[in-house]
Amino acid sequence: MPVEGSVDDAVRTLARMLARDLTDEQAVAVEALYDEWAVGAEYDKADRALDAGYLYCCKKKHTALAEWRPSTDGEHWVKLG
Repeated sequence: MPVEGSVDDAVRTLARMLARDLTDEQAVAVEALYDEWAVGAEYDKADRALDAGYLYCCKKKHTALAEWRPSTDGEHWVKLG
């Protein structure tokens, strides 16, 4: 099914689809492809999210609680870069 919108929208969609397969080093270089961390979001192991200006990688599957911010929670997240 084609993506509606501009070519730029399609390129962004494709880039986000492929972003999961990037190495950590590559992901840090294009961190704008990743969403900001959010309370209530479901994260799988190896998902990435932005928080406090840095990119983090999820260590284990969970639903985000306010006290599990990547920038302060080493049990669920590891800082990249």
